[in-house]
Amino acid sequence: MAVDGLDFYEAIGVHQRWKNRLKAAVTGQSGEHLDADTVARADACALGVWLGQLPPHAAIPADLLDALRAEHAEFHHLAAQVIRLADAGQTEQALQALRTDAPYSRASHRVTKLLSRLYLELTARQNAPSR
Repeated sequence: MAVDGLDFYEAIGVHQRWKNRLKAAVTGQSGEHLDADTVARADACALGVWLGQLPPHAAIPADLLDALRAEHAEFHHLAAQVIRLADAGQTEQALQALRTDAPYSRASHRVTKLLSRLYLELTARQNAPSR
């Protein structure tokens, strides 16, 4: 469902699927070449573009927005680290970086959790009765 120009379900799904994309690339089970410098850019995906286009006075709690921007940037940074490890031939270290208890997985979880919170916040505001 799109709210304020972002399909939150799609954004959450895309970020959740990154772990599988990374694992497939690391293990050689993907024909896709992931460029670490491109993946590191938090402003290059749909969520990053949306975050960059929000007006400064957007009706979103600043602390929630700041947390999402920071976690999203960290997510991309850590995903790029996984690719760099794989590119350096450090396959085992790259796979370790994708473990559930590793920083990448925790950052991914925080991004999806913050997206869910933001979605709930925005839909509550949209559905609130006008005064």
